[in-house]
Amino acid sequence: FRYGANEIPKGMVAVPAAHLRVKTEYRNRECGFYDIPGQELPVQPSRDLHRTVSFTRAVGLAPYAIDVTPVTNAQYAEFLRLTGYRPAEGERFLHHWKEGRVPPGLEDHPVVYVDLQDARAYARWAGKRLATEEEWQYAAQGPDGFAYPWGNDWKDGCSNDGRSGGDRKSVV
Repeated sequence: FRYGANEIPKGMVAVPAAHLRVKTEYRNRECGFYDIPGQELPVQPSRDLHRTVSFTRAVGLAPYAIDVTPVTNAQYAEFLRLTGYRPAEGERFLHHWKEGRVPPGLEDHPVVYVDLQDARAYARWAGKRLATEEEWQYAAQGPDGFAYPWGNDWKDGCSNDGRSGGDRKSVV
């Protein structure tokens, strides 16, 4: 992820260093609180369950590189073929694949039904790492904090909204 200006691997894009304020919004549950250094938790677990919590915090990011597109089924299949990787928890692993193969026509679709450890294994094999939450958010929103990578207004055809790319029923 950290490369010199002329060393960005194919399929990745450089993201410059940044200092930004990141907005975090989540629904308070029994566990999974964000730790905000120097501040008390914004909610108290015993009395604020299921309340939506929102806060901003300062974040500094070093320059990094990020993949332009998500990992595809074809890329993940190549990883499996070359490494023989098997997940620790395989019950729903690549559940949408048929007999361990990518469904025809879905080779370039993002791989799904992998857990965090499976994603980390792929990233290690590819010589990369997973982006942090802050890195991913900054890469997606840009320096202006857009609602979408292309701006603040919705544009049909700029995202995977389920209206293209084949029969959704075949992958669910």
